[in-house]
Amino acid sequence: MRVWLPLLLFFCPDALLSFQHPAGETTKPAFVEGRVIDAKSGEAVKKALVILRQGNDRGIGAYSDAAGNFAFQPVEPGSYTLSAERDGYVADPGAKPTIVNLKPGDAESGLLLKLLRTGAISGRVLDTDGEPAMGANIQIQAASQKKGPARPGFAATTNDRGEYRAFNLPPGKYRISVSYTRGVRRPNVNIQRATDLSGAVAEEAYAVTYYPGALNLRDAAIVQIESGADLAGFDLQLRRMRAVRVRGTVTGPGGAATGFITISLQPVGDEGQFSEAFVLSSEGRFDLGGVLPGRYLLTADAPMTQKMLTARRLVEVSDNGLDGVHLTLAEPQKVNGRIVVPEGRKLPSLLVTLSSRERQDHQGGGIAQPATDGSFTLPNVPPGDYDVALAATGPADDLYTASIRMGDSDVLTGGVHVPGALAELEITLKANGGTLECSVSNSIQEPLPDAQVVLLPDPPRQSQLALYGECRTDATGACTLTGVTPGDYHVFAFASEEERDFRDPDSLKEFEKLGKPVKITEGDRHKVELKAVPEQD
Repeated sequence: MRVWLPLLLFFCPDALLSFQHPAGETTKPAFVEGRVIDAKSGEAVKKALVILRQGNDRGIGAYSDAAGNFAFQPVEPGSYTLSAERDGYVADPGAKPTIVNLKPGDAESGLLLKLLRTGAISGRVLDTDGEPAMGANIQIQAASQKKGPARPGFAATTNDRGEYRAFNLPPGKYRISVSYTRGVRRPNVNIQRATDLSGAVAEEAYAVTYYPGALNLRDAAIVQIESGADLAGFDLQLRRMRAVRVRGTVTGPGGAATGFITISLQPVGDEGQFSEAFVLSSEGRFDLGGVLPGRYLLTADAPMTQKMLTARRLVEVSDNGLDGVHLTLAEPQKVNGRIVVPEGRKLPSLLVTLSSRERQDHQGGGIAQPATDGSFTLPNVPPGDYDVALAATGPADDLYTASIRMGDSDVLTGGVHVPGALAELEITLKANGGTLECSVSNSIQEPLPDAQVVLLPDPPRQSQLALYGECRTDATGACTLTGVTPGDYHVFAFASEEERDFRDPDSLKEFEKLGKPVKITEGDRHKVELKAVPEQD
């Protein structure tokens, strides 16, 4: 598991920063020079902000001139990273970080920083009558399932002509979708419901549509955006579908829920569309109209105390709608716990996390770092059902997860339920876990560096996140998993880091033949050779 810490970026407006030394100390300064160029054309990039940073400090900034040149002088000796950024460009993803190690009087010159032009895509959105759809929401998502912040999604909104233009898109493969809700600009108006010839209510809504006209993600076209491309003509036409209603009630901890309560329906698959309403009645009733059939996460939020009261539930909305669903609001709860290690052993560096047991629900219950005595607290865990996961943040250790209990409950199999009478969460680690030495190659049998290796427990333990293992291969295509809990597993390798929930058996079907079975007992040491699953679009 990786923890991404935000870095605050500051730069000197005068581009240069002088370093001060104590009186009497003489240190000959160094200097750094180079150019910023377009990675594709090799042309100079002017007005790029070049940042020279030591560790996590503020950094020194300088702008490149008309020839792409930049310079830092004087520079205090030390180790630095050098980067560049400019509107309309992104860093070349294939380039390694530029690191300069400066000694007194060193001259680092001839450095090249490469940027890639971003692209743009545009088109029109029409409704079912062929008229422009104003205010339609365009989503442009990276086709790859890679983890991390490098492949964000982009959004645009159509104007009065139904036109949209999304820009500043890094080169790559994307899928385009559009969603539209008629009358969203007048949410306080109760629209009269239409009826068919029989007198029955006939509601309709616009389905999420994927370019060039698909109703699900699987059939969506993948659009390649090259560096500097400005693509036009990616038009979409909305499709109107029969809609239904979702009705129910919300209660609070003391009975009827009153006050301002927000009810929302969030699709958890590639069908359905986001809906939202407010509960205004004293009985806590809600009625959501214009809902397309599908699977949703139904959520209620109420700021009734200093802490937000919430309720969450996965629901299946059929062609006949959903009636009588009930939500009970509850405050977040504190979960206390401790990690028990064998006598004489030091607690390894770990993070304890709670992940929702519902695979489509991405809300977690929190993250905690245990104290030296093994105690930890998750202070604000929202209502829900959770699995416990452990992430090592320090050196490899042979300790493995033997059990996780909460009073008389086996948390490894039953999870943690909130709200409820929560006993202390006790995680017991034992020594002499298994070790797995993995080597990964690509399709032409070459060692594959920076591949993701995941160790997944076989049924019936496939949902027990605390038993999962993960490592990344080094330059030789090798990595090692230690502290493996005894049992049966399959191990897989991926050419790029995947954003998959491996608790879902369907997530493995397309490449299950590339996995290797392995049985681990205490103290075992296995060597496994793996062929990587190619990068997925």
